[in-house]
Amino acid sequence: MEVLGLVEGRFDDDEAAAAHYRVMSHEVHPWSSLFLTDTGVVGGSTEMAARMQAAGAAPPTDRQPDHLAAEVAFVAHLLRHRPASLPSFLDDHLLRWLLPVTDAIQAADPNGALGRGARLATELAGAVAPPQATPWVLPDEEIPMDRSDAGIDDIGSWLATPARVGAWIGHGVIRDLGRETGVPGGFGTRRLVLANQLRTAARLGELRVWTRWLSRFLTERADGYDRSPLAAWGAPWASRARSASRALESLGAAGAIG
Repeated sequence: MEVLGLVEGRFDDDEAAAAHYRVMSHEVHPWSSLFLTDTGVVGGSTEMAARMQAAGAAPPTDRQPDHLAAEVAFVAHLLRHRPASLPSFLDDHLLRWLLPVTDAIQAADPNGALGRGARLATELAGAVAPPQATPWVLPDEEIPMDRSDAGIDDIGSWLATPARVGAWIGHGVIRDLGRETGVPGGFGTRRLVLANQLRTAARLGELRVWTRWLSRFLTERADGYDRSPLAAWGAPWASRARSASRALESLGAAGAIG
């Protein structure tokens, strides 16, 4: 009951719907293709749809098949109809991105029903996970600051791509970043606002403060992955987050961009 947000009070459908929209449509975009590819965009539905069809499940018509809700529904299908196929799906797909997406949901709704549900989902997944994780890697690391022709917009795109920096940096995190460092970024997509904040931080002489905040955020994500029951699947994420954290520290220490 606690997970459903029914603790010592009535459940409000309107409040729940508003929270779901805020978190799952605005703060976090829970598609596996967005998390697991180096482009950071939705586009993996074909592969997931084929996997569903091969297991006798009809791909959803109301959302992309690689949406978190669709993949969790597919787990339920496998449990009922193809239990022998479940460990493989968990090991080579769902558990490879469940940790960062549930971490992002908890960050966006730390005291709400969705945040509690995300924590429970991680615990339950750890309980049913295969005994060992098959080694896997994220897409090749590309740090834009290592290129002489990289600009601020390139860094903004890098920061907005989970597989590049090891974590989801959502609008709520970006708002906290701007508020706590005194660096405004305006409105727009995550890529745009991150780039604008970085540009403003450099202009105001606050680059080191801004990069240090983000560096600490990524290190905290990595530490959380290491403590998770899904740590074996989260190891590539933890390694990537720490690498991005070091890159941000180096950018701040340089004191300038370019």
